[in-house]
Amino acid sequence: MMNVRVVPFFVFFPVLCFGANRFVLQSELRTNYIEGLSTKTFTGYTYDDDGNRILKRVYDGVDSAASLMSREIFAYDASGRVIRDLLISATGDTLSIVNNTYGDDGLVCASTFNKDGSVRFKDSLIYGGGNLIEQRRYNASSTMTFFHR
Repeated sequence: MMNVRVVPFFVFFPVLCFGANRFVLQSELRTNYIEGLSTKTFTGYTYDDDGNRILKRVYDGVDSAASLMSREIFAYDASGRVIRDLLISATGDTLSIVNNTYGDDGLVCASTFNKDGSVRFKDSLIYGGGNLIEQRRYNASSTMTFFHR
């Protein structure tokens, strides 16, 4: 017999929504094959009036909103494209900042920064005929560490 714990949704909804038009809950099981560990998470997504995801909250365990692991805050430009992604720990520390730059064909650069503002890495994306044809990753020293065509 499966043990099921029912948590009233109305307890979490006002805490997680903050007046948003749409809120989605998702339960996930993530496996780290290198360390042989599995993590069950409970994730809440908050969307703005335009349908853009503005906030993602990840909780430890699938049935509790009391154990926040991280928050991700998204900012958009007037065209509805993500221009900034801020990852914050449960204690409020900034873990990473991603700034996106767009060109005519789409995303051309995703720059990831450490909490002190130093560059962690940059992804460069090259398009041809509207299709992604090349991706390069550069580390903080501007050395290419990844190439895919």
